Amino acid sequence: MKNILFPTDFSDCAANALEHACRIALHFRSSITLLHVYPIPIAASDVPTELIIASQFKEDAEKGMAAIKAHAVQAYPTLSFQTIITAGDASSEISYYLKENPCDIVIMGTSGASGLKRLAVGSTATHVIQHAHIPVMVIPSHRHYQEIKHIVISSSFNLNEVEYIKNVYEWYKAFNCKLSLLRIDDVTTFQDDVTAEQVEAFMLKVKQALNGVEPSVVVVSGTDVPHSIIDFVRHSQVDLLVTVHQHRSFIAQLIFPSISKDIAFHPPAPLLIFNRYKK
Repeated sequence: MKNILFPTDFSDCAANALEHACRIALHFRSSITLLHVYPIPIAASDVPTELIIASQFKEDAEKGMAAIKAHAVQAYPTLSFQTIITAGDASSEISYYLKENPCDIVIMGTSGASGLKRLAVGSTATHVIQHAHIPVMVIPSHRHYQEIKHIVISSSFNLNEVEYIKNVYEWYKAFNCKLSLLRIDDVTTFQDDVTAEQVEAFMLKVKQALNGVEPSVVVVSGTDVPHSIIDFVRHSQVDLLVTVHQHRSFIAQLIFPSISKDIAFHPPAPLLIFNRYKK
């Protein structure tokens, strides 16, 4: 993992996520690209005030970027930082950058919010997850960096997940940590949809994919898969939760478990998402 893309809005949440990105970059000897997208004012009249506002946005963006790069370089002098400033819609500009430039992962923060701000934060995060062809790591604002000692992989024990699980091996190697597989047994189906033979075949493939490393297995019964995962992570020592992107609503519930309520929301731990449908 050589190139990390880090979108930032210069918020406290982004500053916290940058600490995670830098510490992870040290383990992988990665470079970091800091990307900031400032908005384009929409013309409301014939008066060219929008040009003045746009100029101010750009100036503020340049000052903000210079400040966070200076801080990052001082704190992590062995890391390489590149900065990109552009105007437009954040979701679209991040996707465009990923198409045009080689990156190995996107690391970004997400924060507790409500109302319209919640919708904006959720839209950017879910858009990046939905369209990125590389892994996306989401950092909750409340979670200060902790050395990764335990990685939990959320799995349905399906063989087509193995090609994504194998990518966790480089994280295991970099952090020399504990690996666990978490499966939620949905009790609403009244039966286990995975046989003992399927579990055995799956675990054999996983062990091969992880170069002989055999994760511990945790099976939890629950009536709602995303919320059961969240409950497990909140009550266990988990430093990184890994999941394969099944569909938008599933990831949205993991990142924004209180999406239907006007209260703060955030993932329960740093979340690493592999997109199942993008190559």
